[in-house]
Amino acid sequence: MDATDKIFVDGLPQIALPGSGMSILQFGEYMGIGLAARGDIFRRGDALVRLDDLAKGRELRIIRSAALPSMFEGVGNLGKQSKNGEFVAAICSEAMARSVAAAESFLEHIPNIAVLSDAPVLIKRDGKLIEIVGYDRQAGILAGGSRTPEMATKDARSLLHRITGDFKFTSDADRSRALSLLLAPVFVRGGLLPSSGRMPYHVIEADASQAGKGYLVKILGAVHRTLPATITQKKSGVGGLEESFDTALIRGHSIILVDNIRGKLDSPRLESFATEANYMARQPYSGDVAIDPSRTMVVFTSNRAEMTIDFANRSCRIGIIKQVPGYAFQRYPEGDVLDHVRARQSEYLGALHSLVRAWHADGEQRMKETRHDFWQWAGVTDWIVQRLLDMPPLLDGHREVQRRMATPAINWIRDVALAVSRAGLLDKVMTANDMVDVIADVPTIELPGFREGSDLTDEAVRTTVRTAVGRKLAHVFQNGAGNNSVIIDSFVIRKTVEPEVNGRDSKQYIFSAASPGTDQASDTAIPLISGENLSRPAGNVKMENL
Repeated sequence: MDATDKIFVDGLPQIALPGSGMSILQFGEYMGIGLAARGDIFRRGDALVRLDDLAKGRELRIIRSAALPSMFEGVGNLGKQSKNGEFVAAICSEAMARSVAAAESFLEHIPNIAVLSDAPVLIKRDGKLIEIVGYDRQAGILAGGSRTPEMATKDARSLLHRITGDFKFTSDADRSRALSLLLAPVFVRGGLLPSSGRMPYHVIEADASQAGKGYLVKILGAVHRTLPATITQKKSGVGGLEESFDTALIRGHSIILVDNIRGKLDSPRLESFATEANYMARQPYSGDVAIDPSRTMVVFTSNRAEMTIDFANRSCRIGIIKQVPGYAFQRYPEGDVLDHVRARQSEYLGALHSLVRAWHADGEQRMKETRHDFWQWAGVTDWIVQRLLDMPPLLDGHREVQRRMATPAINWIRDVALAVSRAGLLDKVMTANDMVDVIADVPTIELPGFREGSDLTDEAVRTTVRTAVGRKLAHVFQNGAGNNSVIIDSFVIRKTVEPEVNGRDSKQYIFSAASPGTDQASDTAIPLISGENLSRPAGNVKMENL
């Protein structure tokens, strides 16, 4: 039986269930057309999802198979043909609904959604950059907001420097990387990087709590008219980081924040997400959902990022230093900078889009930047940062930062340097024994060789700790750039060796603030370059068309 001309009082047509004169393919077509007409039903990978408007923004929710029969009833009055030929109301079983939802005739009518955005999305089509507002079936993009204003490059540059001006970054290159953070969602949502080009993880690392790393993420979200999906690091298993991460992906969040990571970040699944062409997201009580990982941006925040070498190679670190007490932050008519950006969101997103349009108009050039495994992202972003934003090279000193994040001993000396600075002991000659005194009362810093419950005033205990600190220092300088000094973020640590009367050498150390613009290390000292990068010539100043 086909859909008849008989209409029930609720205005829905009679539609026979499969097996009652209707095939699964034909029934699936009716249901696909009917559900698509609602405007809130989409496909994400192989999953059927519903668009929900929540107070925190729009999200996608997987539609369970148990909900399908009732949804089908919203398309038509379902029934079957009785023995005497009459149309009798009937209920579609869950098993039948699953078969229908898997039919090609059903799926071809359900629009795909690859990107969900509450702001316009800039894409390239037929060689031109266009802004998408609303749903674009060809691109699989559902974008909200209104079209952004175009502006001159100098005006865009001024706006972006304004909203990052109150942050104190570890180096000028870290400020460049902060600007690249703001640009990143434009490239991710619009798929604007060269083919096979991927966006690294952005890691915002602060020297102390309340330095502004979370605030920078809020500004990022405000510019792109979104509230990043925030997840926290937990133990593995049910409810763990990976499960929360996968749920955020399925729900369509294009910016995911992994907040305040502590300890070592070691997740093979997240490492693969940054490089694989497809990622199978898992959600409890649902099948795996195939996600295109290139359309999602992931940001991590930490006061001390520690990760595997592979994770470090997949990251772009932005270092922030806490402003001095009493620092006067800029105020705007709307309030603070976050209030200001939210009130003028379209203008700030327009600034980013204008920069990308200028890059496109100039031939989509890139710097021949080889100091990151994600070299396509690095080359494009570095060109915009240097040529359009008048900032220093994006990756100055970044290899050394990656090495530090993947080397516990170097991470430890960074913590010590921060403690020395807070104690007012910069530029003072110190021994390993002096360092023990500095960090002994700082619970967040490891005291090597010290066992819980021991007494540090006991000479034997102190000797053990001092010896362990010496071994840590030896490891730092053995792996550093040179044998007598290392640069860790905003600090220079110098070592001198003085012979003593007893024939033993005395090692002394001076912690100092690094001069602005100091390069943190030469790339040759950093064993983090992949085989692919080793095969490419060194250099970071040439440009070439993509």
